[in-house]
Amino acid sequence: MKRNLALLGILTLVCTLPVQASVQKGDVEVDLNMSYSDRSSANGNPDKEMFAAEIGLDRFITHTIQVGAFIDAAWADQGSTLEAEDLGIGVRARLHFKPSKPNVPYIGVQAMHRNYKQTVGALPESEDKGLVWGILAGMRFDLNEKNDLYIEFEHRFYGGDWGDTWDNANRLMFGIRHLLN
Repeated sequence: MKRNLALLGILTLVCTLPVQASVQKGDVEVDLNMSYSDRSSANGNPDKEMFAAEIGLDRFITHTIQVGAFIDAAWADQGSTLEAEDLGIGVRARLHFKPSKPNVPYIGVQAMHRNYKQTVGALPESEDKGLVWGILAGMRFDLNEKNDLYIEFEHRFYGGDWGDTWDNANRLMFGIRHLLN
């Protein structure tokens, strides 16, 4: 019984210790995520499901505003009918709410230049390039002093050659962020 009370006391003490702010001005983070994307097509083109990976480097310029750059790559393979590769480089900004809490919600915007190559059946390879921009919302969850898990939803719009191929995309990402400093 004494041992259980001691463990309960230690657990209570640990749970009531002040938590260091999740995000702070000057923090530099690297993030890595994986995602699933469901794209609706334009002009009778087939809809596509894609899997993607993204790596980024971000810096907090205030206690709530984060800016950064990222590289994004995606792949689709729908049997013999479609194979696709998609590579982009872009910039983003996020506004964090309640940055002193261990779980931090945020919203943001992003823009990137993308290069998309696809092969459909026996047709020759086609390539689209253009600007992709969008809005995002997410939540980061503290794991420890240096690492956060996060979930992020993006809604993307397409321009350039892309505007003839895609109307929009919704993407759900799961990832980890690591504090470098």
